[in-house]
Amino acid sequence: MHAIDRIYDDRFGAAVKHLFCPEDYPDDLPDAVPLRSEAIKGIIRGYPLHFYPERDPRAEKKQLPAFVKALHGYISVRKTIPTQVDYYAYYTEYFASFFAPLQADEALMSGIRARVYRTYPSLVREMVFIKYVKENMPAGVSALYNRQLDVCGGIDLMISVKGHHFAISLYVETKNGKKSREKKQYRHTPFENVAYIDLSAKLSELEKCGDFRLYGTPKFEELKETIKLRYRENKERGSG
Repeated sequence: MHAIDRIYDDRFGAAVKHLFCPEDYPDDLPDAVPLRSEAIKGIIRGYPLHFYPERDPRAEKKQLPAFVKALHGYISVRKTIPTQVDYYAYYTEYFASFFAPLQADEALMSGIRARVYRTYPSLVREMVFIKYVKENMPAGVSALYNRQLDVCGGIDLMISVKGHHFAISLYVETKNGKKSREKKQYRHTPFENVAYIDLSAKLSELEKCGDFRLYGTPKFEELKETIKLRYRENKERGSG
């Protein structure tokens, strides 16, 4: 049983608890994405972004393989960030057994391509910010990215401070961003020893990096202040 499904019973038959244990979750970014945030920005600054208008209802509703797993796989092998075109090609190749039976349905695959192309910039945006947070958090603060927590738990980043844990969910305040956030909320059973924090951004708050829009330093400072506040609140309640 994976840790995300683990439950703990005490000897007296008390209510079942769903607890986060840091040692159960390896940090997936150091090996998968060895590049630093500034290096990633330098690479993507010249990448063009293109979007297709198709929105095939079947493609929109279909449960697709984890987008982030293919992105990390590409970077781990190629040691660089894929373009939007290269990412889609690698994604369908990485999960070839899933897509092989669908190739004959051109309309469906066209809709899937449009969906993957729309998703790609947000994957890169989150990756750059997570790398930046990990590089700049003060000593004594742990910032963890784990694909299992992300894909199955809807947690983009787990921050830990002296035994207090904070699950960060990142999203942009657009129609698609809010819809994606709502879907994430129902992916998981919340950990009882974790405080959940939504870190949202308006489009106007994002920093331009070529065609990309990224979370910037002000959003990082907001995250630090939010963590400080929630940590104090936890301490005052005597939790954690």
